Amino acid sequence: MHHMVTTLQPGPFVDSLCKKPTTNLDELRQRAAKYTQLEELREHKSRVRVEDSSDKGKEKEKERPSRPAIGRGDKHTKIRGPWFMRYTPSEC
Repeated sequence: MHHMVTTLQPGPFVDSLCKKPTTNLDELRQRAAKYTQLEELREHKSRVRVEDSSDKGKEKEKERPSRPAIGRGDKHTKIRGPWFMRYTPSEC
């Protein structure tokens, strides 16, 4: 068992095995499976966060209307319009 543990890469799983050594191979397999599930869950959560943050950035781009180019020296520039459709909420 000791030789097997020494060949593993450093990390939380190896730290756990050093703190509380296993007594047989079945116990080692069970603990390895639990740490594998934990790592997969963390990886999944980090992927979801990255996807959510990129989706929010796309939504913000869609919400903001584009401004026409003004004052750049172009002969065919558009006249500047209002930035927002409404500036204050309408009262009913």
